[in-house]
Amino acid sequence: MPKKYLISGLCQRFLRLNKRFLEDVIKKSNITYEQYHFLYMLSINPSCNQSYLCEFYNAKKSLVSNVLRSLEDKNYITQTIDPDNRRSYIINLTPAGFEVLNAIREKDIEFENQLFNLLGVERAEFMENMEEIYNIILKNQ
Repeated sequence: MPKKYLISGLCQRFLRLNKRFLEDVIKKSNITYEQYHFLYMLSINPSCNQSYLCEFYNAKKSLVSNVLRSLEDKNYITQTIDPDNRRSYIINLTPAGFEVLNAIREKDIEFENQLFNLLGVERAEFMENMEEIYNIILKNQ
Protein backbone atom coordinates (compact mmCIF):
# COMPACT_ATOMS: atom_id res chain seq x y z
CA MET A 1 0.00 0.00 0.00
CA PRO A 2 1.45 3.42 -0.94
CA LYS A 3 2.38 5.83 1.82
CA LYS A 4 -0.06 8.67 2.32
CA TYR A 5 2.09 11.76 2.59
CA LEU A 6 0.73 15.20 3.22
CA ILE A 7 1.08 17.30 0.08
CA SER A 8 3.33 19.70 2.01
CA GLY A 9 5.60 16.80 2.95
CA LEU A 10 5.74 15.56 -0.62
CA CYS A 11 6.57 19.07 -1.89
CA GLN A 12 9.38 19.30 0.67
CA ARG A 13 10.73 15.94 -0.49
CA PHE A 14 10.79 17.17 -4.10
CA LEU A 15 12.58 20.36 -3.03
CA ARG A 16 15.22 18.30 -1.22
CA LEU A 17 15.58 16.07 -4.28
CA ASN A 18 15.99 19.14 -6.51
CA LYS A 19 18.52 20.64 -4.09
CA ARG A 20 20.55 17.41 -4.16
CA PHE A 21 20.40 17.28 -7.97
CA LEU A 22 21.77 20.84 -8.21
CA GLU A 23 24.27 20.53 -5.35
CA ASP A 24 27.47 20.26 -7.44
CA VAL A 25 26.77 23.14 -9.80
CA ILE A 26 25.59 25.35 -6.91
CA LYS A 27 28.78 24.65 -4.92
CA LYS A 28 30.90 25.57 -7.97
CA SER A 29 28.96 28.84 -8.23
CA ASN A 30 29.68 29.73 -4.60
CA ILE A 31 26.04 30.42 -3.73
CA THR A 32 23.31 28.66 -1.80
CA TYR A 33 20.19 26.95 -3.11
CA GLU A 34 18.11 29.79 -1.69
CA GLN A 35 20.31 32.41 -3.39
CA TYR A 36 19.78 30.58 -6.68
CA HIS A 37 16.04 30.99 -6.26
CA PHE A 38 16.48 34.70 -5.55
CA LEU A 39 18.58 35.08 -8.71
CA TYR A 40 15.90 33.29 -10.71
CA MET A 41 13.14 35.47 -9.27
CA LEU A 42 15.14 38.59 -10.11
CA SER A 43 15.66 37.33 -13.66
CA ILE A 44 11.92 37.03 -14.29
CA ASN A 45 11.04 40.21 -12.38
CA PRO A 46 13.68 42.74 -13.41
CA SER A 47 13.88 45.92 -11.37
CA CYS A 48 11.87 44.56 -8.46
CA ASN A 49 12.51 45.67 -4.90
CA GLN A 50 13.09 44.09 -1.52
CA SER A 51 9.44 44.47 -0.45
CA TYR A 52 8.35 42.41 -3.44
CA LEU A 53 10.81 39.64 -2.53
CA CYS A 54 9.70 39.68 1.11
CA GLU A 55 6.08 39.33 0.07
CA PHE A 56 6.74 36.68 -2.58
CA TYR A 57 8.84 34.48 -0.26
CA ASN A 58 6.83 35.38 2.84
CA ALA A 59 10.16 36.20 4.45
CA LYS A 60 11.33 38.76 6.98
CA LYS A 61 13.07 41.84 5.67
CA SER A 62 16.26 40.95 7.58
CA LEU A 63 16.50 37.55 5.85
CA VAL A 64 15.97 39.05 2.39
CA SER A 65 18.49 41.81 3.20
CA ASN A 66 21.12 39.23 4.15
CA VAL A 67 20.59 37.22 0.97
CA LEU A 68 20.72 40.36 -1.18
CA ARG A 69 23.83 41.65 0.59
CA SER A 70 25.60 38.35 -0.03
CA LEU A 71 24.62 38.37 -3.71
CA GLU A 72 25.74 41.98 -4.04
CA ASP A 73 29.09 41.18 -2.36
CA LYS A 74 29.60 38.50 -5.02
CA ASN A 75 28.72 41.05 -7.75
CA TYR A 76 25.69 39.04 -8.86
CA ILE A 77 23.20 41.87 -8.30
CA THR A 78 23.10 45.65 -8.08
CA GLN A 79 20.88 47.71 -5.83
CA THR A 80 20.14 51.27 -6.87
CA ILE A 81 17.91 53.83 -5.18
CA ASP A 82 14.45 53.93 -6.67
CA PRO A 83 13.93 57.46 -8.05
CA ASP A 84 10.20 57.20 -7.23
CA ASN A 85 10.80 56.09 -3.63
CA ARG A 86 14.14 57.04 -2.13
CA ARG A 87 13.67 54.54 0.73
CA SER A 88 13.50 51.64 -1.71
CA TYR A 89 16.14 49.99 -3.88
CA ILE A 90 15.68 48.58 -7.36
CA ILE A 91 17.44 45.23 -7.67
CA ASN A 92 18.86 43.88 -10.93
CA LEU A 93 21.10 41.01 -11.96
CA THR A 94 24.58 41.78 -13.22
CA PRO A 95 26.12 39.93 -16.18
CA ALA A 96 27.97 37.74 -13.63
CA GLY A 97 24.64 37.04 -11.91
CA PHE A 98 23.07 35.96 -15.20
CA GLU A 99 26.07 33.74 -15.92
CA VAL A 100 25.78 31.93 -12.58
CA LEU A 101 22.01 31.69 -12.90
CA ASN A 102 22.21 30.23 -16.41
CA ALA A 103 24.74 27.58 -15.35
CA ILE A 104 22.51 26.40 -12.51
CA ARG A 105 19.28 26.82 -14.47
CA GLU A 106 20.61 24.56 -17.23
CA LYS A 107 21.00 21.74 -14.68
CA ASP A 108 17.62 22.60 -13.13
CA ILE A 109 15.93 22.29 -16.53
CA GLU A 110 17.46 18.82 -16.79
CA PHE A 111 15.80 17.95 -13.46
CA GLU A 112 12.47 19.39 -14.60
CA ASN A 113 12.61 17.51 -17.91
CA GLN A 114 13.09 14.24 -16.04
CA LEU A 115 10.13 15.04 -13.79
CA PHE A 116 7.77 16.05 -16.60
CA ASN A 117 8.81 13.10 -18.77
CA LEU A 118 8.01 10.73 -15.91
CA LEU A 119 4.67 12.46 -15.34
CA GLY A 120 3.90 12.40 -19.05
CA VAL A 121 2.88 16.07 -19.14
CA GLU A 122 4.19 19.20 -20.77
CA ARG A 123 5.86 21.72 -18.47
CA ALA A 124 3.77 24.66 -19.69
CA GLU A 125 0.49 22.82 -19.13
CA PHE A 126 1.53 21.59 -15.69
CA MET A 127 2.71 25.03 -14.55
CA GLU A 128 -0.43 26.69 -15.88
CA ASN A 129 -2.63 24.20 -14.00
CA MET A 130 -0.65 24.60 -10.77
CA GLU A 131 -0.79 28.40 -11.03
CA GLU A 132 -4.54 28.25 -11.57
CA ILE A 133 -5.03 25.94 -8.58
CA TYR A 134 -2.80 28.18 -6.44
CA ASN A 135 -4.82 31.28 -7.36
CA ILE A 136 -8.15 29.56 -6.69
CA ILE A 137 -7.02 28.36 -3.25
CA LEU A 138 -5.51 31.76 -2.43
CA LYS A 139 -8.72 33.53 -3.47
CA ASN A 140 -10.87 31.21 -1.34
CA GLN A 141 -8.85 31.62 1.88
